[in-house]
Amino acid sequence: MQQRLVIFPWNENFATGIGDIDFQHRRLVDLLNLLAGHLAYQSGAPTLNSILSELTDYAAEHFLAEEAIWARCFGNDEWESRHQESHGAFVAKILELQASENDDCPEATMEEIVRFLTHWLAFHIIESDKRMAKVVAGLDAGLPLARAK
Repeated sequence: MQQRLVIFPWNENFATGIGDIDFQHRRLVDLLNLLAGHLAYQSGAPTLNSILSELTDYAAEHFLAEEAIWARCFGNDEWESRHQESHGAFVAKILELQASENDDCPEATMEEIVRFLTHWLAFHIIESDKRMAKVVAGLDAGLPLARAK
């Protein structure tokens, strides 16, 4: 029986209140926990190719959905620009991981992915996405952008 390790449990600290965004974030949290469990117990990991494919799919789906919301609400505000830059950095990291994928030592690549996702979840999702979602909620409630921020 495979043991499951949850190092980054999903809870309301992650929730933005935007259903599609939260669903996509949850997928990333699940992937992080799957990889951490594999590294701890040396079982149950998907292939590096499938992990990198999952991260690529996340970036394509999530960034498109999120950026459409931010563009509608922020309209070229500096927050939107910085957020898009962070998405670009995520994509650059995935491309870097794909280019340096080491079939002889997939554990090292998985460890790097775990470090990267932990940082991404803590700083991008909890700090940036959640803050921007709160502004969206303020705008939807009728506040002007400056007040919602």
